[in-house]
Amino acid sequence: MDTLAIVVEYERKRVKLGKTGGSPSVVLPKAWVESVVDGSEVDLVRSEHRIVIEAPRQAPEPDFANEPAFGAFLDLLLRETIMQPPLTKQTADLLARSAKLTAGIKLDDD
Repeated sequence: MDTLAIVVEYERKRVKLGKTGGSPSVVLPKAWVESVVDGSEVDLVRSEHRIVIEAPRQAPEPDFANEPAFGAFLDLLLRETIMQPPLTKQTADLLARSAKLTAGIKLDDD
């Protein structure tokens, strides 16, 4: 869902697109980047008529210690492993596959 935002322009500068490895590229004014970004990565945000360069959003670190379902999951996993040892490898394979399938996906708290 798109959100409505008011954009305040501090400065505007027209630049020519160059080429880097066959892709369009642009050189950003150093002072502009340093005033917004603290690091070596940015987020590119594409909307209908613009591309915005933003400071990266920081994803919160997972807090498994305060997640009630995580303790129950570990308890279930331990009981299943003790009662049915051959399932240990299958469980490890399943967890590895699920980690690979969900890599890079951000979860909402909702």
